[in-house]
Amino acid sequence: MNRLDHFPRTIRKVTASASARFTYLAEAIGRTIEPTATELQELERAYNATGEYLIDCAEFNGLVEQVHAQGSRQMGTIVRPMDANREGFDIDLVVRLSKAALVRYGGPGGAALLLEHLYVVLKRYAERHGLGIERWDRCVTLVYSGGMRADFAPVIDDPLHVLPYGKHHGRIPDRELRNYLSTNPKGYCLGFDAAAEVSPVFRLTEALTADFAGYS
Repeated sequence: MNRLDHFPRTIRKVTASASARFTYLAEAIGRTIEPTATELQELERAYNATGEYLIDCAEFNGLVEQVHAQGSRQMGTIVRPMDANREGFDIDLVVRLSKAALVRYGGPGGAALLLEHLYVVLKRYAERHGLGIERWDRCVTLVYSGGMRADFAPVIDDPLHVLPYGKHHGRIPDRELRNYLSTNPKGYCLGFDAAAEVSPVFRLTEALTADFAGYS
């Protein structure tokens, strides 16, 4: 006999009223940790200005085609840091280079050279605008006024049309900067959006709780 059988198990029914109150509470909490429309505009203004600088810089010589958000910002799930002592938001960005960049950065030492060029350009930008800068294994972080931290990761276009959303497939340096790994941040977000459009079908709460009542 399982010792847990000595304890009565009670399954509480969830009323429509309780469900509505829970939904309201969850939405209220969500609004306190998500950025406002004004904050989102400031985020985009800051990283778009940096992106334009990267596109026009001499080091990449026209190879940078776009700088765009990925991860939580792209999917609309960005929230404030859990650390109450921190200000600003964390945002992940892709520095998208054309496939021609594989000719320049694809050989031995190419991945390391790519990250070095990205660091040199962003360091110059940071010094010009009084921003903080940090270098990591696969990206470079800028710390903007207001505390926003933006991770810039270089990705070289390398479409693989046999994969879902394969036209957005690319290559990102590995942590050792010896080779490139497969990645598709934009395709991932498109897949997330497609899944989010599927309307869920829920059974009536009363029927669901009744089904489990026999196990109590």
